[in-house]
This record gives sequence, structure tokens and C-alpha cells, in this order.
Amino acid sequence: MRGPIAAAVLLIDRILRKRHGIREFTTDPDCVLRVAVGRADREIRLSDGTKLESGDPVGEIHLWNERIPKMRRRGPDITWGLGFQRSLVKSLRLLADYVRASPEFDDVKAFRARPGVKGRDGEAKVARLAQRFGFEMPATTGTPSLLERLYRFFDNLYATGLMLTFNPVSLKGREFWCFSRPEIWISRKGLLERYGNSQNWQC
Repeated sequence: MRGPIAAAVLLIDRILRKRHGIREFTTDPDCVLRVAVGRADREIRLSDGTKLESGDPVGEIHLWNERIPKMRRRGPDITWGLGFQRSLVKSLRLLADYVRASPEFDDVKAFRARPGVKGRDGEAKVARLAQRFGFEMPATTGTPSLLERLYRFFDNLYATGLMLTFNPVSLKGREFWCFSRPEIWISRKGLLERYGNSQNWQC
């Protein structure tokens, strides 16, 4: 996608990345992730015993949209999936090395990502895939407030713009208002144990 809409999306993306401190952590050309430090907005308990209180620092994992492999016209196939999986595993290994060496992450006990998916079926698929990579999806409680619903609406609009700009085929069969952004988590300990040693990681 090119033109004024794409230019506007790229400008908004740059502004938001700067505002939230989202940055590259490696010069490796195969990396498909960026990282930032945010705050937990509620209490989180992970299966390995890691506990976060509201306000605790958390690592925020973001896709590096420009680096995501382009899909063919028919959408993602096994070749695309395997290539993306290899890039993702390598990126998580690079992230583990960066986290271990960076004092900024000394107090970060867990990392989260928020992939965009369609409907509850999509969330179930993400939960299964997340588990394969060592992540988990803690249960959420309560009904989202009006402010949270408004945030999700504009977040979906923004995500749709990014997809149109960088990988428009990924929108095939989706309506942006059906998107959800479930949180998947991995503890710092889990990240370093699974990906911090090239002899130990598996997928």
C-alpha cells in the first residue's frame, strides 16, 4: 500500500513508537521484534509462580512490521508460516541475550505481547500457538469500561492501517471491528531459560 494513507499510518506509527519507547534492540536483519518497557495495569500471576502487581514494570514485545515476511495473494501458507516461525524464534533468542545484558530490564519480571486476532476462535488459536513458544494467556475478569472499548476501537483501526501498509493480504477475510488483542505473557525467567541458551531452546 502506498499513498497518503500509508504515509499517515507510518507517521502515526513513528510518533507512537517514540512516545512509548518502542525500539529496536539488535541490528540483526532477521529480527522481527521490537521492545519497550511498560507497566502492568492489573495483578498478573503466571504458571511458573511469577507475580506482578499493578504498576510493576513489564517488557512490551512488538512486531517489527517492516520485517514481517510478505504473504502471497492466497494468504499465509506453510512456507510463510515456517519462515516466520524461524524468524520469531531467532528474534526471541536475540531478545533474551539483550535482556540478560541490559540493566534496564533487571526489575522486569515478565514480558507481554498483544497480537491482533479475529474473534474467540482466533484467541483460542493464539493461546495454543503461544504455549508452543513458551507464552501463556492468563484469564481476564470483568467487563471492559467505555474508555477501554474506545481504546480498543482505535487500536483496531491503527492495527488495520499497519496491516494495509505492510502486509495487506493478512486482512483477507477479516473485519477490523472483529479484532481483539489478547495478552500473552512469558516470565523473564521463562524467556531466559527457553531462549537464552542456544543449546536449550526448542519450538
